[in-house]
Amino acid sequence: MKGWLVGVTSLLLSSLAIAGPATVSEVVYKQQGESYNRYRLPWVTQNDNPASAKRINDFIFSRFAQQLSGADPQATLNRIGQQGIEQTASLDFELVNNKNNILTINIIAEGCGAYCETYSNYTSFDLTTGANIDLDDIISPPTVTQLNQQVKSDIRHQITAFIEAQNNLPLEQKVKDEGEVVDYQQFYADCWAMTMDDVSFVNKFFLDNGQLVFNNERCSNHASRALDDLGEFTSKIPVSELTGQFTPFGQNLIIDRAKTSVSPPAKLSGRTLYGTLGSKTPIVLSVSCSHNYIHGAYFYAQYGAQIELNGKCQSDSNQSYTMTTASGDIAAEQIELRLKDGIYQGTWSSNGKTLPLVIDLP
Repeated sequence: MKGWLVGVTSLLLSSLAIAGPATVSEVVYKQQGESYNRYRLPWVTQNDNPASAKRINDFIFSRFAQQLSGADPQATLNRIGQQGIEQTASLDFELVNNKNNILTINIIAEGCGAYCETYSNYTSFDLTTGANIDLDDIISPPTVTQLNQQVKSDIRHQITAFIEAQNNLPLEQKVKDEGEVVDYQQFYADCWAMTMDDVSFVNKFFLDNGQLVFNNERCSNHASRALDDLGEFTSKIPVSELTGQFTPFGQNLIIDRAKTSVSPPAKLSGRTLYGTLGSKTPIVLSVSCSHNYIHGAYFYAQYGAQIELNGKCQSDSNQSYTMTTASGDIAAEQIELRLKDGIYQGTWSSNGKTLPLVIDLP
C-alpha cells in the first residue's frame, strides 16, 4: 500500500488493542423555516483511534447520506440536505451502546416511495477497527441457523400471546375496524406462516448489554398499520447462552476482551473498505449482499460522490467478485476483485482502459 492508504493501514494496525469508548456527537441539517431536523446523523470521534472513527463515519455517511463526509461533515450534510437524499425524507439516530469495545447506533430513516415509512437500522461497530459487526462475523454458521429458529419461535410466541390477550378483553375494549372486531388470528396469519418458511429473521441484529438483539419489521402493510399493535418484533438472546459457539473474532470481541484484538473475518459484503485505484488514487468501497446480489457504491476519496455498483454475490469460500456500473443496458465501468494474500486485488476497467485495484481489509 502507498500514500494515503499506508496512513490508514498503519493507524489501524496500531489500534489493535482495547479501545476506549467513542465520543458520539451529531451533524444536523435543518431546512430554512422548518422547526424539525431534516437530517441528523451521528459523528464519531476516537482520540486514541482516529482511523476506526473514520471508518465508522464513512460507513454511516456512505450508506445513509450516499456521500462521504469529507473534511467538513457539516458542510457536506448541508449540501446534501439542500439537494435532498433520494427516497429519504429524514434521518435521525439514537445511541444504543458504547462500551466494551462495541458501539451500537440506530439510524432511523424515513424512506419514501409510493408512501413514506420509518425504518430502524441498528448497526454495531468494533471500536478497534471501525468495522461493522454482522452476525456471521461473531457466530459460527450452524449457530446462526439455530438462532434463526429461536427468533422465529419467539415471534410466534409474541403473536400468540397478543392474540390471547386480545381475545380475553371485554367486547367494549376489543379493537374494532369500521365497527367490526378485528380478527387478529387472521390479521397475523401470513406473518405466522412466514416464520414456518425458510426465511431469515436474523438479518437485523445488534449487540447490547450482553445480549444479541434481533429486530424484525412489523407484519402489517401500510394500509393496516394503525391496527397493528404489535409493531416491530424484538427478540433478545443472552450471550451467556452461546458459550463455545463464537468465531475467534466473536470470542475475542465479546467474551475475552483481550488486550490484543482479532481482526474481523475477511469479506467484502457489509464492510467499508479503503483501497487504491491505479498507482495512487484513494477510493472507498461500500457494498452489501442481499438476496444473492451486490448493491452499493464506490467513492473517490477526493470527491466523495457515490458511483453505484451492482453484481452477484459469491460464497465465503469463493471470494471473487465482478461489479459494474451501468449506463442504460451498457456497463460503463467494471470492477473485478479476488481475495488474495489478505487483501482484495483486481482491476478497474472502462472504455478499453484497465487499471490495477487494491482493497485492504480492516
